[in-house]
Amino acid sequence: MPKSMLAAAALMLLATLRPGQAHATDVYFENECSDTVRVAVNYIDTSGNEQTEGYYVFEPGEEYYLFTTNEGEFEFYAFDKGRVWRCDHRMPSVSSDYNFESHQVTFSRGDSTYSHSVSCETTYGDDDRYQIRMATECNYDIFVALRYQDLDGRWQMASWYRLKRGEVAYLPRTRLDYFYYYGESETFTEDGEETWYTYDRPHDFSVDGKVEGFIQKDINPNSHALVLTCTG
Repeated sequence: MPKSMLAAAALMLLATLRPGQAHATDVYFENECSDTVRVAVNYIDTSGNEQTEGYYVFEPGEEYYLFTTNEGEFEFYAFDKGRVWRCDHRMPSVSSDYNFESHQVTFSRGDSTYSHSVSCETTYGDDDRYQIRMATECNYDIFVALRYQDLDGRWQMASWYRLKRGEVAYLPRTRLDYFYYYGESETFTEDGEETWYTYDRPHDFSVDGKVEGFIQKDINPNSHALVLTCTG
């Protein structure tokens, strides 16, 4: 076949593709841990629109397709019952007005597929699973940041969790029988924004680039959730 006809055939083939599909990559995710992992993703779709989706549930050893993108990058936030995969980069949240601290992943543009996986260094034992539970009696939502030791023994800063009236939030599990928390109200009262903090200097931690006084709370596995109350 003459070269001119081959070139024309190639152009016709490209014309049949949807816009932006020529270099599209199908992105997969895999859970290499022994516990269920939940994942939220932020990416640019093949139409050039930003998308934030989740939570996708991955059972141990499971891998499946999530989305297609023309870009060579995306962001994700993932957690299981005791671990969190995140960094300092911020992505839109799928469940609150605050942003997640997400991982940014890059890969070669033009590859037809890309698979990203999370792995765990250890497995959980039955004797070190303290569940952090919090609730609120306020008439408006409360956002809390946590400082806790995960089940791998690493200190984590997690923000922000939304507490709603009448609901118990089951937050990360920790290896220790205590954790630290700081809270802010979504709504301003007559006296300003409600906060839950301490002036105890050893409990100062940085969250979103600002140092706050966190409150230490002991965990009693047989007690009810920690309930935050409001003055207004």
